[in-house]
Amino acid sequence: MGRNIDGIQFEKLRKKIDTDFNEAHDALEDAYYNHWRQGNSKSWQNYDVQKTPGESKTLFDKLHGLIWLHYQKTLHEENQKQPTKDKYDEAKYDLINDREGKTIGRKSDKAIAEIDRLKTEGIEITIKKLVGNR
Repeated sequence: MGRNIDGIQFEKLRKKIDTDFNEAHDALEDAYYNHWRQGNSKSWQNYDVQKTPGESKTLFDKLHGLIWLHYQKTLHEENQKQPTKDKYDEAKYDLINDREGKTIGRKSDKAIAEIDRLKTEGIEITIKKLVGNR
């Protein structure tokens, strides 16, 4: 499904990365909503319908979340590769601040930690293309 990404926040960077993540997201949603929920098989990155609808939903939720964890990580990594003049302010997309405005962490670091945690459960995905190859 095509999405309009003209005039959006972080437009230049998102034009480099959004397509691959949206394709992964759309394919997973198709597998879950059009197949797994009805108890039917539809492989997505070597994952498929589970024994019960609840188990299929749990798997879908983990995989769906994992796509966006990889997105957060990739957004930051790709931003760091940009020439200084083209970099977006990390405070606007990556930094986590406490109530007083003090930086207490990074969304990308939390994403990496959660990606690693899910890997210990055997839940791993790949995004179709390497962003740098666009």
